Order: sequence, then C-alpha cells, then structure tokens
Amino acid sequence: MIDLKKLKLRGTGISVLYVEDDPKLLNNGSILFRKLFRDVYAAEDGEAGLEQFKKHNPDILITDINMPKMNGLELSKEVKKISPQTKIIIISAHDEKEILKHYINLKIFRFIKKPINVSELLNTLSLAIKEIKDEQNKQIFSTQQNKLLDNQSVMVLMLNEDTPIMANKVFLDFFNVNTIEEFNDKCSDFGALFLKHEGFLYNDANISWKEKIYSSEQNIFNVEMKDKDENINHFLLKYKTIPDDDTHVIISLDNITQLNLMHLYSKEVDTKKEEERGYMINLLTVLKENTAKLQMHNYYKGLSITNHGIIVDIDETHIVLKTNQMQLKAIQNEKRVVIVSETLPHSIICENIAKIEFTNQLAEFRSFYFIETSPITRKNVRVRPDDNYSVTLSVNDHNYGGDISIKDISVDAVKLKLDALPAGIHKEGSEIYIEIILNYDTEPVAIGSKGRYLREDEYDDSYSIVFMMDFGFDQKSALIKYIAKRQMALIREFKGL
Repeated sequence: MIDLKKLKLRGTGISVLYVEDDPKLLNNGSILFRKLFRDVYAAEDGEAGLEQFKKHNPDILITDINMPKMNGLELSKEVKKISPQTKIIIISAHDEKEILKHYINLKIFRFIKKPINVSELLNTLSLAIKEIKDEQNKQIFSTQQNKLLDNQSVMVLMLNEDTPIMANKVFLDFFNVNTIEEFNDKCSDFGALFLKHEGFLYNDANISWKEKIYSSEQNIFNVEMKDKDENINHFLLKYKTIPDDDTHVIISLDNITQLNLMHLYSKEVDTKKEEERGYMINLLTVLKENTAKLQMHNYYKGLSITNHGIIVDIDETHIVLKTNQMQLKAIQNEKRVVIVSETLPHSIICENIAKIEFTNQLAEFRSFYFIETSPITRKNVRVRPDDNYSVTLSVNDHNYGGDISIKDISVDAVKLKLDALPAGIHKEGSEIYIEIILNYDTEPVAIGSKGRYLREDEYDDSYSIVFMMDFGFDQKSALIKYIAKRQMALIREFKGL
C-alpha cells in the first residue's frame, strides 16, 4: 500500500493536469490529486486540456481516451510535440489493440483501464514521480557540471546518501579511475580520503564530514586529499543540495594547491611581510570567485551585530564587501568590520572606509589584514553602560585621580579608559581594586572586587586597559540582569540610528 504522506513529500514541486469529460470523475479525481500535489489543473475535454497544458506545462498528464472535440490520444500527440519529457498516463474503459499501438508509439508512461483501481493509480504516480525526479537530478548535475567545467581544476561529484553516483572526468583522472563504479570499488567511504588538518573538513571519531557540512552556516570548506601519485592537494569544497530532495548532494572540489596557501594554515601569519599579504589576497580572490559566504562582525557599544556577506571585489589596494543594510549601518558606526570564516586561517579586519553604498549594499575598504583575535572567541557578552554610572580604581591603596570611564563590562572583566597609567599597574603582585555603581531603573547595581591587569591599548591621549574581575555570585547575578536590560536598550538605540 502506498504511503500517501511519503508520496506527497516525494511529489513536492510536481504539477499535474487531469483531463476527463465525466464531470463526476473529473471532480473526484481532482480532489484526490490535490491531496498529493500542490499544482493540479483540470479540463473537461481534449481541446481545453491542450490549452491548460500550453499555459501551465505540467509534469504529468492524466487523460481519458474517449472525449469530445479532441480525444486523449490526439491530446497526447500534441503534448509530446511540445514537451517530450512529460509523463502521460492514459485512462480508458477499453483494452483495444489500436490504443496499445499508440501507447507504444507515443511513449505513453502508463495505461490504466477503467474502472480505476486507486492503489494502481497511486503506484503509477509514484513511479512517474521517481522517473521525473531522476531526470531532474541528471539535468541539475549536467547543468552544474557544465558551469564548473569552465575551470578545468574543478572536480564534480554527485552523492546519493553517502554513495558517489556520478563524477566528471577531472575527478576520475585525479584518482586514476575510468568510472564512478571503479572509484567506489577502490574507496568505500569518500570522506575517509580527507586528510586530518586543524580547521579543515575531515572525518573524526565524533562527527562525519557530511554532518559538519550540514551543521555549518558556511558554504565552502578547506580539504586536503592525496592524488594518484600520493601528492597532497589543497581543495576548496562546495556543496549544493538539490531542491525537494534530501538524498542527493552535489560536491565540487576546486584545486588551489598551486596558490601555495597551506602555510597560512600551519603557522602564525606575519601580516607585515609582503609575500604573506600576497597569499592572503590570493585566498580572498578564490573566496570571491566561489561566492563564499562569510560572517561580518561589528559592535555597537558592546552589542554584537553579525550578518552574512560576500566579497565582490578584491585587489592589493581595496576590498569591497556586500552585506545587508543593518550590517552596513554597524560598519558606518564602527568604521570597520571583522570577517570571520572557517575557510580563513585567521579573522580579517577591514578598515579605512572608502565608501558605503546602502542602495547596492556595498562597503569598500582601503585597509585589510589578518588578526589573531576573533569576535567569535568572546566567552561573555560585553556592553558599554550608559552615562549614569560611577567608577573608582585603586592601585596599592592609592585611588586613581585622573579621568576614568567604562568602555565595556562583562561578568568577568571590565575595560576602562584612563588618561594616564597609574603607578604600579603593570607590576605583578600589585593590589588592584575596582568599584562600580551602575544606575538603572530605581535600583542601582553596586559591584566591586579585586582586579587583575590583562592588557592595554595606547592612544594619542588615553589608555584602554582590560582588567579581569572576580565578582561574587550575587554581584554576577545582578550584573547579568543589568547587561540583559542594557542589551535591549542598545538594540532599540541601534535600530533608531
């Protein structure tokens, strides 16, 4: 017995035209087909059916034989002229030899005799759907392959579940096989060919490479594989799912070994070296050409603003990014953006804005380079308080008397802006104590604890210093509530910019 829910799911995106001159049969059949397919069209005779077909070009035609104006065989002939791939199901009360001859000549998909057996009809529809989907998948693969083969280094592979079923010549040549069947005989697990490398795509004990792909928001991954001569090659892997089909996946592998980028992923990058910058631009150019999805990060008074974007232009002098209006607003406010992707060896900061085009959703920067830190490594939310607060800093029991303000605060750290460095601030063993009163609603939050100097940034007229704090449980609880309310206020403030 056909499972109607599964049949409906498999039939997603399939359209049907039903032609029948018996009004009762036409109505009942239409009701049944609309339970299975979203797009169902009906006609009461062959001529009306042909007009409907020309208008909607359905995937399946179900038609009676004996009808006024134009019978089912005549309709089928006209339909096959227009669309040879359409699946035609003929319904007739007679099992006549002449009909069977036309059935063969016209390549009719199936012939069903009246009275209609519903089970037989559903089984026929299931077979028609499968054949349509198979043809669509082959067409998708063929189209995708033709596009990708413009670059002869690109390998293309189609998987059914975990089994490779199609591959282009570049792929077969890389592994020194003649057919995909020969490849499957030599390799039972395609993912096992991916070499282990930190930050790259490969199978590990806890999660397969396909699970990593499906759980990630990005659409391009680094992969290492050995060729037929045991040479290690560096690829950018892209995957594409097929609409309304969760069993087939198209994989493309762009061989970028000749760009010599692997050292970027194997050591700390010295962005001051000119050759390092050249490698970075080469990598960004590849990501641009592959329309790789990147994460754009900004902060508004500590509030994280994150959206996807792509590179639309890149050379030695500038980089142009495309992202949405909200991220552009954040870029305009912060005057920079940080690009993050698992495909990149490090995050990249883009500064020195040349222009922002909200109409075209573009931002152009004149400066960009690798940075070791990344916005996604932040463990806790940090926000900048409003102006209604007070803060005191003491070092070795001496209160700091200069100008002091809070740049941001979290449950375990605070960043202070000072106009001068207090004596002893860098000395190990110095006693640092910070007290803060944050005013909001009717009840202020009073917190204070010992602090530990972590790092500093020097500016023309001030210093920005991060202190690690040891707030108690009650202080952290109160601070969490404050940060949550402050975040909501900042969201409203940012939207109003």
